[in-house]
Amino acid sequence: MHHNLVADIFAAADEDDPAWMALAMEMAAIGVQTPAMGAYGRPLAAWRQRLGQPRRTRGILAWAIDGRLDRLVAALVDSGTTPTTAHLEQACKIGAVAVVRVLLAADVDARPGLLSAALAGQASAVGACLDSCPTASFGKTLELALLSAAKSGHAAVVSKLLESGVDAAADRASALFFACRSGHSDVVELLLQSPTLSAEVEGGQALVVACGMRGSSSTIDKLLDAGEFTPETIQVAAIEAAKHGHREAVVRLLSRPGIRTAELVNDVLMAAVDGSHSAIVALMLDEPGVAPGADESEALRRAAWLGDVETVRLLLASGGVDVSARNNAALQNSTKRGNVELVRLLLANGADATVRDCDPFTTACAQGHLEAAQELLACDGVTASVHGNTAIEWAAGNGRKDVVTFLLTQPEVDPSVRNHAPLRVAVFNGHTAIVERLLAHHRGSKCRRWLPMPKLVQLASEAGNSEMLATLEVHRAGGGESSSSPR
Repeated sequence: MHHNLVADIFAAADEDDPAWMALAMEMAAIGVQTPAMGAYGRPLAAWRQRLGQPRRTRGILAWAIDGRLDRLVAALVDSGTTPTTAHLEQACKIGAVAVVRVLLAADVDARPGLLSAALAGQASAVGACLDSCPTASFGKTLELALLSAAKSGHAAVVSKLLESGVDAAADRASALFFACRSGHSDVVELLLQSPTLSAEVEGGQALVVACGMRGSSSTIDKLLDAGEFTPETIQVAAIEAAKHGHREAVVRLLSRPGIRTAELVNDVLMAAVDGSHSAIVALMLDEPGVAPGADESEALRRAAWLGDVETVRLLLASGGVDVSARNNAALQNSTKRGNVELVRLLLANGADATVRDCDPFTTACAQGHLEAAQELLACDGVTASVHGNTAIEWAAGNGRKDVVTFLLTQPEVDPSVRNHAPLRVAVFNGHTAIVERLLAHHRGSKCRRWLPMPKLVQLASEAGNSEMLATLEVHRAGGGESSSSPR
């Protein structure tokens, strides 16, 4: 810091001008980098001129609040600068308690500041706002502040507000619901200590909410410790806990007397399958009365569709599911998703790859899942030309180049089937790379059928596909057929 500047500041300060004196003291305290300039690079004379115009001092006030310069704030207020609720919100947000007290002493409305402090988790600023005026004068603001703090997990603020007498059960106990949903167990514990609130509020729905969303196991434990819930509420909560992966909560909920039934066990199992929570699936498979094969092995079919390998493995190991249920739907689901690990697992456990005229193989080719298609092709009874070479037609139409390339290596595949259907559908859908591959295969074939070149050109022209037209012309110029029948 430049000591000569500090001396100049104090020499220029007018002891009868509290704002100027406070500014001089603050600048001396924080140091100034430029000898001839004041804060913000303004000449000292400019600062003094500005301090003489109260309407222009609000910018300085905001700067002073950001710097937590309570003496300067007080001096500015004393010299005629009128602080606003925005200034108070600013101070509360950063927890500048000394500044907050100065602004509140200037009769700034405490309610906006209370909300800002609660949302930011500034418990000391909340306390300063509460101390500034009677609690009754805050009205609904107290409840809104509690809701904001509970939702954000600011336990210290919640505690301070509860001490002020705010009704924790207000607005249908929204504060408790938001704390449960977000998994703020410390806030839940504080709220449940309020004499106006019980864990069974709103029919115990807080427990159900806690078991879903991001509710934590500790939150669920606190609710269970604090209340007595109906069996129906416990059952719904157990299903929600299973769906969202709260294993310990499931264990505790099902341990309640008179809760565990075969129907509930199976509902919890399905919820765990839907959520892909294999640890809970394993837990439920050990329960008496569990029926994993119910509804044509719906659990297995869902797990296969979700690609949950571990859950599928557990269900198969239980011995209670039918791997071929619904025309081998589990295998078909896994091939649609291209999950090779699942395809192998299901085939190893007796799934039938030839079902519905080898539909799983055709599906894998159509979806572009080459590895899955290769696994299925290795099964007895599956051929690459199955169902009239439908596999290559679907693969070509969907632009699955890798699959088309693989199928063309299989001697039984005939890409000229149905008047070159694979080529026609590839041209129609604009898959130039597939068309090039099929044309190249056609040129190298010993036994060729005539290409429907006019039809191919027509399809490309109607689509306005110049790249496709160029590809067809290159083939024709290189010796490819120009008509659909020999001349």
